[in-house]
Amino acid sequence: MSGQTFPLQVLPKLPDKIARLEELSANFWFSWHRPTRRLFNMLDRELWWKTGRNPKVFLRCIDQGILETAATNETFLGAYRRVLVEFDSYHEQGLTDYPQAGLTGDDLVAYFCAEYGYHESFPNYSG
Repeated sequence: MSGQTFPLQVLPKLPDKIARLEELSANFWFSWHRPTRRLFNMLDRELWWKTGRNPKVFLRCIDQGILETAATNETFLGAYRRVLVEFDSYHEQGLTDYPQAGLTGDDLVAYFCAEYGYHESFPNYSG
């Protein structure tokens, strides 16, 4: 044996009852939807802040036991279900359901550059 060490990363596995946390973490919807952020905070407040409120990193670092407990906690599951109802509803409505802007030539329009406006968990470099 050479004595060389190799890093090993063990990732937690989401229990089936809360498996869609992965989907929530992969969608920037969490960044403007406070109840979604609250879900992650409910699991482990200290870790949530330690990981920069980045749900992808958070789910890679959380203790498996915390996830198992959350999957049986009715308070957490109730909040989780409510978030999923809102999440699914938001994504099902589509862009065509929004009213037309009805802009006229004299209206002011604000330009939003998403490159700078994402959540702090989005690793972006501009320069």
